[in-house]
Amino acid sequence: MALKEKTNKEIRQECRDYMYAMSQIPWTPSEDIDLTSIVKTLVYKKGVTYYGVMYNTYFGEAHPYTMATLEYFKTFLDENGVYHGPIERQGAIGNHCTSAPIVAWKHIGDAITATYSGNTQPRSGTGVLPVGDYVYQDDDVLTIKIWERNGEEKMLECLAQAQMADCVIRSTFIRDNLYTGHTRMIDENVVVRDENGKIDADKSYITCLEQTWSFDKDASVPTTWYVHHKYTYTQLKDGWIPITCQMLKGTK
Repeated sequence: MALKEKTNKEIRQECRDYMYAMSQIPWTPSEDIDLTSIVKTLVYKKGVTYYGVMYNTYFGEAHPYTMATLEYFKTFLDENGVYHGPIERQGAIGNHCTSAPIVAWKHIGDAITATYSGNTQPRSGTGVLPVGDYVYQDDDVLTIKIWERNGEEKMLECLAQAQMADCVIRSTFIRDNLYTGHTRMIDENVVVRDENGKIDADKSYITCLEQTWSFDKDASVPTTWYVHHKYTYTQLKDGWIPITCQMLKGTK
């Protein structure tokens, strides 16, 4: 008997659940892991139990240690959840804001080849697709240019089409020929319209799952993962564009 083909809703839920699982895994460093070359506050302390796959990035380059899956990260933990892997930046096992959702998209079978925020855009040719019909060009390095080209009303309507496991991304500036930005996976998208059917950007919002380089001061446990943080559409007007992949867009 053939296996039942998964629906789009089921695939999206699986992708979201994998991202969430990466954010929740507990682990304890066997020694201090100093990643202050990324940001001055990023230090994982020996003996402290953290939650979520470690954060690590290396100038946008793709390495196994910056694109760790949940399964790969677990191979460096002993039976008590103590981490015994590399501790230097060029080696510490983790992922970052963009590689984390890429890993989740690959988990559901997508063939995306993107690795960091600079090549995780529809213009990149890495398998990233737009949500909605906004117009983009090959030289749209900064995503705010897409907002400027399409206009606020069009971009808000595109945001309204985003679903669970799609992402929003913003590319903000160029450094060392690399485009730096941030990516968030959408968990929930709430669209509120006024009496004329126009999107109310102050009341419409997304909640997200996102890997970050800073510890969440509002979380009850030590973590660099922001889980269910809320962002209004108004807060997304500074260049956030909705993106997806073929496995999410191309299934029923």
